This record gives sequence, structure tokens and C-alpha cells, in this order.
Amino acid sequence: MLPVFFLFFSLSYSQPCPLWFGDADADGFGNPAVSVTSCVPVAGFVANSLDCDDTTAQRSPSTAEVGYNFIDDDCDGQTDEGFAPKIPTTFTGACGGVLPAINSYIYCNIIAGVSGYRWKVTTLSGPNSGLIQYVNTTLRCVRLTQLPIYSFNTTYKIQAAVFVNGVLQPFSTTSCTVTTPITLPFLEQCASTVNSFTQPIFATLIPLTTAYRFKITDPVNPVHSQEIVRQLREFRLLNVTAFELKYNKTYQVEVAVRYQDGQWSPYGPACTITTPVFPTVRIREEYCSDADGGPFVPNSMSDQIWADAFPGVIAYVFKLVGPGLPAAGQEFATPARWTTLAYFQGLIPGATYNISVRIVFSNAAPAGPYGKICTVKVPGPQQRIAHAKQMRLSPNPFTNGFHIESNSVQPVEVRINDSRGRELYRRTYTAEELARAKLGSDLPTGLYTVTLGNAEVHKMIKL
Repeated sequence: MLPVFFLFFSLSYSQPCPLWFGDADADGFGNPAVSVTSCVPVAGFVANSLDCDDTTAQRSPSTAEVGYNFIDDDCDGQTDEGFAPKIPTTFTGACGGVLPAINSYIYCNIIAGVSGYRWKVTTLSGPNSGLIQYVNTTLRCVRLTQLPIYSFNTTYKIQAAVFVNGVLQPFSTTSCTVTTPITLPFLEQCASTVNSFTQPIFATLIPLTTAYRFKITDPVNPVHSQEIVRQLREFRLLNVTAFELKYNKTYQVEVAVRYQDGQWSPYGPACTITTPVFPTVRIREEYCSDADGGPFVPNSMSDQIWADAFPGVIAYVFKLVGPGLPAAGQEFATPARWTTLAYFQGLIPGATYNISVRIVFSNAAPAGPYGKICTVKVPGPQQRIAHAKQMRLSPNPFTNGFHIESNSVQPVEVRINDSRGRELYRRTYTAEELARAKLGSDLPTGLYTVTLGNAEVHKMIKL
């Protein structure tokens, strides 16, 4: 029998050292993301990894959950458990309909303990459909005009959320749908006649708009139409340049407004505006009659007869009616505002004629009316008229010089004296030179006497 040997082995098993977890906030709970292995305790580390925020002792498994802060205070993986969210549930303020005004208020229900409101506004119609905008308010109401982009005649969906302890709660699942009103402008002076082409014509005031667009149309010939955009709510007929406006004619005017979002409203109700009656001018008074009220008698057939000036005129049409002429009279058109009897044919020496003048703004426009009728007597063949020279200074008073208008056709001497009688200027002019001359531009402010030959003396003040 073979011997039996028993061998005994002493086995020694080494146990691994445990993990320790960082506890930076010293709340007794470790940070699972920070660990060390050690067989002995390590300062600043603990044996558990239950902390969900190692930066503050206010969050740990031993902390009670705080409501409405969207924070997992007790580190159980949930936020605000046991606290129902504070969410607006009802709205008032024309919900489901049209707002009374674009800046009308929209309200949500009162929620206690909130520090503010946030409104979520979604555009449902128009060119900005789908646009979402937000507005914060301290009160439980909002106006669409608080949005960066809003418009008339547009539908919006409105939701609300509240801030509790500075933290935004969920938005409401219910909403308020409103439509902004459509407010169309029109003219305040509808169906009126303006006094001049420079008179302002106003549209009704539409608040919270950025511009007005006026459309002027000739109802007889609609191809004649123009749109004018203005930042103000007024325009003037002189702004129309696409076609020529006629005097004493009625035009159609429509108005649209531009909203804050850059979109234009439809045109409002059409109105009518009538232009002024065609203006008239007259023969100047000194050529209208003599001192006794009789007809004006020029020295010769070439003496100038002047009409009053009118801005924008391209021609003056003088007309004589009387013996030897057609019943309708004889006309003479000129770009100058004076005429002479020599321009008319068939006048009878010594006869008296009616003279008047009308103005022309465009060759395509109908003839305007003649002004006041004056009388003029044709000089006789041998007639020598002891008629004093006449002159008129314009403007009077003057600022940058003046002109002398005279009925003399002969060379005349012009003298200017100051208020002390000192002669400052003397020169002889032909009739043509005098008509073009501008005098007094170098004179200082003062009172002056102007003498034309042996004519009557005129005084004028330079301002």
C-alpha cells in the first residue's frame, strides 16, 4: 500500500477597497461623478452617491421639495412633485371675435402668488402667418400693439404663462383667438372744393400706422391716376405730377394706410375733391382808366399796357372788343404780361375799346375766363396827349432790389434819393433797358425816394 500524503494550503484572499464620493457642499451626500478608491475614509468624501447637485446643500435627498421652481430639490428625479402647475385657464377680451380696437386689452384669469406673465402670440392669418412672438407683462393683461409686429385685419392665437419665484410655468393649453379690426381711412374734406392747389387735404387719423397712401384718379379718364405716399396724413394737389389737374374739375381720392408690419390696408371709401375755379387776372388799374374815370389813353400805339402777374402762367391773352372788330373781339397772346394797341389790327383812331386779359397754364387746357373789363382809347393820328409818365415800383417794400414799370416809350431818367434828400443814383434808361433793370440791391435798409423823369415821386422802405 502506497503512503497517503495530505497537503494543506493556506489561501489568503485580499478584499477590494471601497469607492468614496465627493461631498463638496458638505451635506452628507456624495457626487456620483466624483469618486476615489480608498480603504480608509477620505476627507471631503462620503460613502454614498445620492447627491444630485453637489454645488449647493439646498438640494439633497434630505431636502424637502420646493414648489414651482422647476428644480429637483429632493434628488428623487422629479421636479415640483406634489405641486400642481400654475397655468392660466381662462381668457377675456373679445376672444373668438373682433377686438373693438387694435389696442384693446386681453386678460387671463387671476393667479395668486405670481411675479409676472408671459404671452405667446401666434399669427394665424396674413403674410406673417405662423409667426410666434412673446411679450412679458407684470399685469394679467396684454395688448397686441405691445408686439414688435402686428397688423389690422389679422387673426392671432394667444396663450399665457406665469412666473412663480422667477421661474416660468408651462403655457396654457387653452388659448384666446382674436381678430384685429379693419379700419379704413377716408378724406376729412370729402365732397369739397379746395381754395388752391397748395391747400392741405387731410385723411382721417388712424392710430398706430406708419404712412398714408393717397390715390387720385380722373373719373372721366381713369388712366390718369397717381398714388402718393406720405408720412403725414395730408397731401396737396400740387403733389400730383403724373397728369395735369384741371381747374374747376372733380377728382376721386382714395386713402390707404401702412400698418406696423409693413402691410398696406385696402383703400377706404372713395371721396371727391373739386379743384379751384380757374383764376383770373386783370389789366392793372393805372391802365384801366384815367384820373377822371374815362378810358385810358396811351401816348402812342406802342405804349405798353400791363396785366397783373400770376405764378405758373405760360401766356397772357389780351382781348379787345369794339368798333371795326369781330363781334367776339380780337385776341393777342404773349408770354409777356403786357401788350400794345399796335398788336391789334383794324383799330379806329379815337375809338374806345373794351380790353381784358386771361391767363394760360397749358396749351392743352381749356381757355380760362377773362378778368375785369377796362376801357382804352386809341390815340388819334395827330393827337398829342399831355399824359404824365406813370410808374409802378415792385415789390414795395423790397428786400433784394426792385423793378420800375413805366408807360413811357421814350428814354427816361431814374433818380434815387435817401430820406435826407441826398442823391444816391442817377441814370437814363431806354424803355427796353428799364423793363429789365433791377435797382436798389446795394442799398442799406432805409426810406428812399425814386423819381422817374418828371413823374410823380414814390417812396418805399427797404426791410
